[in-house]
Amino acid sequence: MDIKQDIYSIDFAKTKVIWFADTPLIVPDTFTFEQEKYVKAALRTLFYGNTSVDNILKSSYFKDHVEVLLEHERSYENSELKEYDDLRNTFFQFQEKIYLKYKQVLRNINFEGKSNAYSHCGIIYKKLDSNFSALRMLIKYDYIYECYAIIRQIIEQIAFAYDTQFRNEIEDFQSPTKSISKLKEFYPKIGILYGELSSKTHIDSSQFQNHFYVNLKNKEDAGVILRSRKKTFSICHRALIMLDLYACVFEHIFYDEINDFSCIKKNRTLLKKRETRNYINVFAKDYNKLMKKKIAKDD
Repeated sequence: MDIKQDIYSIDFAKTKVIWFADTPLIVPDTFTFEQEKYVKAALRTLFYGNTSVDNILKSSYFKDHVEVLLEHERSYENSELKEYDDLRNTFFQFQEKIYLKYKQVLRNINFEGKSNAYSHCGIIYKKLDSNFSALRMLIKYDYIYECYAIIRQIIEQIAFAYDTQFRNEIEDFQSPTKSISKLKEFYPKIGILYGELSSKTHIDSSQFQNHFYVNLKNKEDAGVILRSRKKTFSICHRALIMLDLYACVFEHIFYDEINDFSCIKKNRTLLKKRETRNYINVFAKDYNKLMKKKIAKDD
């Protein structure tokens, strides 16, 4: 039972967007300025025709364009946005490290001859691969409210897996939402997070203030919030709690397949000191430092 996919999968957390005219181009995050310059020169030959990339690069118009790009690059390197991006990238790196660790364990498990419940737990955890990919893409491009929905879905699937391990036949399996109650016996704090995610997944009267921006000094400067870099960090915080849950439940379900435990004790209760839990606090402290720096700059 391996992870199958019909199309090639891209980790959008490792991409960035560059622009040519009004056309967005998705490229690797490691794409250098020189590579960007040559790609744009090559694309410009399509507009002019009968000219080479070298001639485009030597043209005065393109040289002026390169100067504008360089100025933008220098401005970005010293900007608040760059600091936000760097912090968010540390989140992506940690998330990937933890996820790949357990993904490798899952890949090595032989489910042949196992119980229906155990096999279904494997299916659920393997399916989470696409959920994590979607979440990384949404966080990368700051779709904050859509992230609430997918984190909630992941938690429901983890809860379903946790509850399923104690059951025998398929007809005995509970629904994912009902499984949350069982999960709280193992991971008590998940109830608070799940309640928050449930309220923020939908817009109701209690959530209007989170979705609408008003500037009291300039009433024309108002509107519905669709994406936000700053609010993305609250999503990263929730995603880290979910990652901790993912790791803890994984070790509980696949206990016999793991040699080096990071989250649970021999009696399958939670360790207080665990890497995934500790990093939640590390990330929050780094974010608070960034915000204090911003406030001091604004003052």
